[in-house]
Amino acid sequence: MPAPLQFSPADRLLLVAPHPDDETLAAGGLIQAAVAAGAAVRVVFFTDGENNPWAQRATEGRLFIGAVARRAFGARRRTEALASLAVLGLGTGDAEFLGFPDQGTTGALVADARPAAERLTGLVRDWHPNIVVGPSLYDLHPDHSALAVVLLGALVRLPLLGCPPPRLLTFVVHNPHLRHAASRTVTVRLDPDQAARKRSAIRCNRSQLFWRESWLLSFAGDDESFWEGNAPATDAGHPIVGAEWRDQALVLRVASRSRARAWGKRTLLVAGTGDTPSPVRLAVALPGRSSTTAVVDPRDGRTLGVARLTGTSRHGELTLPRELLAGPGPVFAKLARRFGFFDEAGWLELPPRPALH
Repeated sequence: MPAPLQFSPADRLLLVAPHPDDETLAAGGLIQAAVAAGAAVRVVFFTDGENNPWAQRATEGRLFIGAVARRAFGARRRTEALASLAVLGLGTGDAEFLGFPDQGTTGALVADARPAAERLTGLVRDWHPNIVVGPSLYDLHPDHSALAVVLLGALVRLPLLGCPPPRLLTFVVHNPHLRHAASRTVTVRLDPDQAARKRSAIRCNRSQLFWRESWLLSFAGDDESFWEGNAPATDAGHPIVGAEWRDQALVLRVASRSRARAWGKRTLLVAGTGDTPSPVRLAVALPGRSSTTAVVDPRDGRTLGVARLTGTSRHGELTLPRELLAGPGPVFAKLARRFGFFDEAGWLELPPRPALH
């Protein structure tokens, strides 16, 4: 059973939310519990959630959404988030908005995650929390899972700065299976008053209620659960079902399937989190059947090498040369699909490259 999460006045909690409303959906009870115990709480919003066109069209009754309207929607969502936090017991000084582009976190990660990771590292270094709460690698929303990689990259830099690493708890919002997975290790129980306040806080996000009110309110149950670090990949149903080093190559076993909101051609993306001027960035378009295929740099399209697929893009083994995976820090992989707003799965941490003998 998940262990109950207890707070004390000595605790300092930093919650990193991909968009406004994620903090309340995933951790509205946790925030209330921390505030009640006298712990210090800070909520950091990575994006303003400004690029949510269908919610904006439904809420504002508009068809065309230009840059000005999008910025105004982001400002509206900031205001809603602050109102939601006020219901949960926090003030405006307890929140910070970083303003990274909504629906752009994967692009930022693939292009160069260092600016975002350095910003988060600086926040942790300066505010020195002992508990950090953020999204899971396995959330099906690409902003959530990519932010999880960026956050891990930020935390791995802390020992280099002489900072002790905080305890990391992760949550899912967009993954129906993992929301109820038995592998969750930490839980916060909500009493009836806390659940009612969480419902009120959720309703502060009025711009998101038009189509999704019942789904949003489903998060205001009797408890909230989290993982220490991340959930097991097997629980996440990740399409990369195996990863091992053989001789001088990394072999990935793929067992992929289409989802209602993730289908089409498969491309493997690889991103390293090391603090280096040229971190690992790879993209491999999986062919339909056994053959070699180019490994390119997704930032500029340069061909970096050749991989080999044995089997099919749905069920097969992809072999990546060792030299393409050089660099410090953890390395993560994702199987991206050409169509659909959500992912088949999120990012998976790959086994570290073994030393040469």
